[in-house]
This record gives sequence, C-alpha cells and structure tokens, in this order.
Amino acid sequence: MYLTWLILLALAGGLWWLLRSIYATREHDQSLARMEQETELPGQRLHTFPTRYTWVVPLLAGGAFATAILWWKWRTPYAFAIAALAGVLALLAEEVTAGARVARLEQQLVESIDILVNSLRAGTSLQTAIEAARLETRDPFRSELEGILVRMRMGEDPRSVIRNLGIRIPLESMRLFTHALMVHWTSGGSLAGTLLMIGRTLRDRIEVSRRVRAQAVESQISVIAVMGVSYGTATIVYFSNPNALREFLLAGAGMWITVGAMLLQAAGIYWIWRLSQVRF
Repeated sequence: MYLTWLILLALAGGLWWLLRSIYATREHDQSLARMEQETELPGQRLHTFPTRYTWVVPLLAGGAFATAILWWKWRTPYAFAIAALAGVLALLAEEVTAGARVARLEQQLVESIDILVNSLRAGTSLQTAIEAARLETRDPFRSELEGILVRMRMGEDPRSVIRNLGIRIPLESMRLFTHALMVHWTSGGSLAGTLLMIGRTLRDRIEVSRRVRAQAVESQISVIAVMGVSYGTATIVYFSNPNALREFLLAGAGMWITVGAMLLQAAGIYWIWRLSQVRF
C-alpha cells in the first residue's frame, strides 16, 4: 500500500514538473515582448495571442481520475494511469489548437502584407493601406487591424499602437512586421520594399513549417499504430478468454505491468510530439 502511494506521488510530482517547465518556457518566450511594454497603463492587463487554455489539462485529468474511481470502480493505479493519458492527450490537443490558430494568423499576416505593399505602391497612405488590408483579411487578424485603426483615429501615437500589437502577439513574424512599421513612423522612408522582403521571408517560413509538419506525420502515425496494436491485442484477448485477462489485470504483478505500460505510453506520446516540434 505504501509503495503504491509512493509511486503515485512520484508520478504526480513528475506531472507537476512537466506542466511547470511548459509554463516557464512560455514565459521565457514572451519575456522580450514584455520588456518592450512601455505604454501599458497601470493596472491594465494585455491579453496575448493565442489565448491558452492550460487549465483544461488538470481539469480533464482530474475528471478522468474521479470517473475511474467513483463511476467505474477501478483501482487507484489504473485510475492514475487513465488520468495521465487523459492529461497528455488534453495537453497535446490544446497545443495543436493553439498552433493552428498561430498558423492561420501568420497566413493572414502574409496576405495583409501583400495588400499593404500593393496599396503603398499605388500611392496611398499607410493608414489607408491598413484599412484596405482590414477589409480583405479575416479574423483573428482582422480584429487586430480594426483595433489599430480605432486607436489611431482616437489620436493615439501610432508607434505606441504598433508596439502594443507586437506585445499582444509575441510571435517572431509579428515582431518583424511591427518593427518595420515602427521604424517607418520614426524615420520615414519607403516602406513597400521592406514589407515586400518581410512578406517573402514569412512565406518561406510558412512553407518550411508545413514541410516539417508533413515529415513529423510519419512518427506520429507510428505511435498511433503501436497503441492501436496494444489495445487491439488486449481486446482480442478479452473476447477470447475474458476470465484469464481479468485475473491478470487484478493480480499484483499484472496490475503494475499494465499501469507501467500505460504510463510509458503517455510519456512516449508526449516525447514523440516534442521531438517533432522543430523550431527555426
């Protein structure tokens, strides 16, 4: 009994350390943008993009644990293994959702830069070019452009508006775009050529990112296949000889072997996913 609780506490500590390291990494990625935040009013809170829902991970893990204990009447080690799998899957789902929103915004940013370049070459002002880009783009970047125009029309300093845009969206692509606009408003000069080069660079980054994701699909499919084989084998054994499988799962050694395999699957899913996330 003491060994069971010791293992559960160790696994809970490992999960807490994992979530803490993820949070620390995100804070480190946004530290540069926060240092540039000079125009934020006292007591104001800037909401960065994309909105993260990390609270879903412990919520789903705790819900899976409570369901396994109270509803299914499973033993504590099995309930903890189910909670670990649910937590890892919820974490990956949240990360994938946020990554998809970032990819969609970066694609909209590239399209907006093309519109800005064409409008500036036609002789319009930058504010008019931003208005034209707002009319052609879609959310979520459209709402950001609307916020820029509204604040400019209210008489706020354009450099402050653009700086806050880079703070709210702490991405390398957005930081490059906002710095180009701030330099233009500070020193003047031709902006169309600069935005054209930025658009080409961002388009190349998007293409490389798509190729990296395509190469990572093979490893992800292999993990799904291995899990499918293991659970498929367990299903076949259950229908062919349910009593023997039940005795194995209820026995001490069989229970810990099964729980260990489930925890290793959770760790393997997360590890393979992290290896497939190449940053450049």
